[in-house]
Order: sequence, then C-alpha cells, then structure tokens
Amino acid sequence: MKLKLLFILTLSYTFAIGQISGIVKDSISNKVIPYVNIWVEGEEIGTSSDEAGQFFFSKMDTAKMLIFSAIGYESKRISMDADLDIVLLKPQPIELKQAVVHSSKKHLELVIAQFEKSKSQNGFACSNKPWMIARFFPYQEEYARTPFLKSAKTLTNSSIKNAKFNIRLYAVDEKGAPGKFLYDKNIIVFPKKRKRKTEIDLSKYNIAFPKEGFFIAVEWLIIESNKSESTLIDKRKGHKKRTKVFSYEPSFGTVSSNNYENAWSKSKGRTWTQLIIHPYPIEKNKYLLPAMELVLTN
Repeated sequence: MKLKLLFILTLSYTFAIGQISGIVKDSISNKVIPYVNIWVEGEEIGTSSDEAGQFFFSKMDTAKMLIFSAIGYESKRISMDADLDIVLLKPQPIELKQAVVHSSKKHLELVIAQFEKSKSQNGFACSNKPWMIARFFPYQEEYARTPFLKSAKTLTNSSIKNAKFNIRLYAVDEKGAPGKFLYDKNIIVFPKKRKRKTEIDLSKYNIAFPKEGFFIAVEWLIIESNKSESTLIDKRKGHKKRTKVFSYEPSFGTVSSNNYENAWSKSKGRTWTQLIIHPYPIEKNKYLLPAMELVLTN
C-alpha cells in the first residue's frame, strides 16, 4: 500500500528578482560549514548549504531576514539585502555530559518504541520548505540497566538512491520542548531507496539516556542531490493540466498514538511547536508520531 504523505505544497507568488548565493564558514577556523539550515524568516521558503557550505535560492522582492542555523553554532539573522558572499557563524560551546562506562560481564540490550514497517500508512514529507520533526522519548526506571543509546531506527521512503538527512539530538528545555543539543555535530544518514527501516548508529557518541528524557529530530536537507520531481495530473472533467512539483527526499513513516504530546516540529525559523496531525483516514482520538525505535545497552 502506498504511503500517504502529509505535507503542504506551498505556492509562492513572491516575485523573484534574481538569485542569492553564498558560502557559510566558521568565523574562527574559516572552514566551510555543510548542511546549514537557512530560512526566510516567517516564510515557507528556505534551503540548506551543501557539502561545500554553498547555498542558492531565489531573491524576493522585499527585504526579508534570513536565519542561519547549524549544530554547534549560534544562529544568525541577516538581511537578504546584505552581502551574503561569505556568511560567518560563531561556534557555540556545547556542554556535553560525560557518560561513565562501567564494565559488565553480561551484555544487555533493550528495544523501546518498536514499530512494524507494514503498519505505517502515513508519512511526513518535505516540499519546498526546510523543516524538522522531532519525537520525545521519556525516561523510564527500567532503562537504568541499559542506560546508553546504542542505535535508533526510523522508517524512510526514498525515490532516489543518494538521499541524505540529518539527525539532531536535543535535551528538554523548561517548557518541555527541544532545548540544548546533546551532541554537537551533524549526524548525516544515508537511507537506501524505497520504504525501509533505516538504522542510525549512536554507540560511538557514548550518550546516556537523560533522566529528563530527550528528543530525536530528523532534518530534511534542501540540497540539489535530495531533489525529486513528480507530475500532478488534474483529473477533473474538462481539465488536462499537468503540474511539475518538487520534493526533497526522504519521507518518514509514522505510527499512531493516543496523544500528540511527544511530536514536535520547527519551520519558518521559529521556535518548536507541538505537531498535531491525525492519521488519514481519520481515526478518532489518534495522532501521528514519527516512527522511531531505540536500542539501549549497558
């Protein structure tokens, strides 16, 4: 059965008057910064820097503010009218908690939030706007015997071979939303083509499950190598219109939940908000969460 993708194709009527391009660099080392999230503030428009730190998108007819966001750096707001040939981001020190590893004679693992691929009939997709979705994992006392994050799995569906996406790990802030980073680098994941469970190795980061719980977020990369083209056909009587639409791979499968409190999203350069979406077809008192499972170990 086809995955029902949940996303909005935003039609932009803003007149483009040229192209903006530039490169994002570290203000101290002068090294390029790949996969920077770039939003037009308050708009459904944005992009990402590529592997070489370069970014491109159409300039708008009004002076808008751009927001540059990257793991390990302070976010930066710059006017679209400013010189964007080189954008410098200031490194932001992240206090990472040191995990204490104890030797154990017996290797233990615990799988939580396990899901079945065949039961996921809805999915989150990305059209022409950068956005992130996150799932909160609360701490349970039973995790004390297996306190470390070994791996995570999410359900991906890609129509292209070389798609990639970013994983962000967040602590919980005072409002219960994604807050400070738990890890200060990009975790780039390369899903295989078609619908499948994609595994992310977290064991090398030595991260203990925070007792306040934590968030796993997936971030679409708005780069040319992730771009996919399809054609929409208007089948109404008397219409033969075909419209080309673009999306960015991959899409992410979902699971149903009795509440929406653990699903969050971020777009338009704004703060995180709870993601309240019902399954399709509508299931009463059911909400969609990103399909994610964790493996914990000692």
